[in-house]
Amino acid sequence: MEKVLELKDVSVHFGGIKCVQHVNLHLNRGEILALIGPNGAGKTTIFNVITGIYQPTMGSAEVGGQPIAGLKTHQITALGLARTFQNIRLFKDLSVRDNILIAMDRTAPSSMVASILRTRSFLAREVKKNTAVDELLEIFSLQHIDEETEAKNLPYGVQRRLEIARAIATGARTLLLDEPAAGMNGNETESLMETIRFIRKRFDLSILLIEHDMRLVMGISERVAVLEYGKKIAEGNPKEVQNDPNVIRAYLGTE
Repeated sequence: MEKVLELKDVSVHFGGIKCVQHVNLHLNRGEILALIGPNGAGKTTIFNVITGIYQPTMGSAEVGGQPIAGLKTHQITALGLARTFQNIRLFKDLSVRDNILIAMDRTAPSSMVASILRTRSFLAREVKKNTAVDELLEIFSLQHIDEETEAKNLPYGVQRRLEIARAIATGARTLLLDEPAAGMNGNETESLMETIRFIRKRFDLSILLIEHDMRLVMGISERVAVLEYGKKIAEGNPKEVQNDPNVIRAYLGTE
């Protein structure tokens, strides 16, 4: 299988604190892989390595077979990778549509001259972009939100959906979701599961997610990897991981 993302013996140390230790992990094309573990296990640190926020102390990370050491976050995004955050990071004073349009500018840039003169090619691109925005709004059930409503005034669960839509709008083919179900009720989580399945197929996505909601993890993941104290202690299909003694001990403190 084609690996769209791979970590090779990655360690991340901050002084004497070893947040991640010798982690090997890969994501196959078209796959949904969940990364789980107790709080403080190193999951978000892994995401920060993949997106260039942190540099590994040892080991390497690759996106689409290309090493990303030293690349800026926007350069990694240009390789087709985007993420959401545990703490939502939207353009809070902008509308839903404008949040998505800004993300699309990465894949459909226009020169300043063209935008000022409103050239035929510029207008054609704008029509295409807005059509794509309309599709994302419908997929994520955001189409009924008033155009003047600022993102900061949206309910928490709606902001979550908008953040995922914006990540897809960058043209991503590999999507990292950091606790996408956080703050959602049961019905919202169920809807999110269906949405993730749909966008995986519709946009040919490969998805790596961090999540504490085990119903979501076990319901949509082909594989699950488990971290504890920065080390990978288990990996396999959901049923294998669920019954792994090391995982049971890590979560329940029992043998």
